[in-house]
Amino acid sequence: DHCLAALVRVEKTEFLFPVFIGEVVHVSAEITYTSKHSLEVQVKVIAENILTGTKKLANKAALWYVPCSLQNVDKITEVPPIKYASAEQEEEGRKRYEAQKIERLETKARVEEAMPPPSNPGTVQLSLLVHANKSGFLRSLEKSRISFEYFPGLNKYVNRRV
Repeated sequence: DHCLAALVRVEKTEFLFPVFIGEVVHVSAEITYTSKHSLEVQVKVIAENILTGTKKLANKAALWYVPCSLQNVDKITEVPPIKYASAEQEEEGRKRYEAQKIERLETKARVEEAMPPPSNPGTVQLSLLVHANKSGFLRSLEKSRISFEYFPGLNKYVNRRV
């Protein structure tokens, strides 16, 4: 079945070296672990100086995705298992999964303690101050309406300006 892969967590992003204008960037991504309802993707960004042929690992990241049904984004679909090169690779992935799960639940509890989710998500009023630039332009106080839509299956809010 086709599905929508929702990025639900950026575990870590490491910016190791800058990428300069004129360098070619090679991006590779590999699924390194799957659980019943999520998958871990390791991303590497390699920058290549096309004049010298020198390559450097510029960035790496660990991302977690959840597959959602195309017909109903609140419905999380199952992830088929992958074949691991070794039992150690699978165990390392399981440890990373359990560690991120614990941290995610702890973060969720801290956030909900500080700001509980609204019982009836909807539209809220916000005041935004736009600072002046050196010439004095764009100095205003603006009222904005932002609509929040809650996706229970993902336990996420999506906002958009109204």
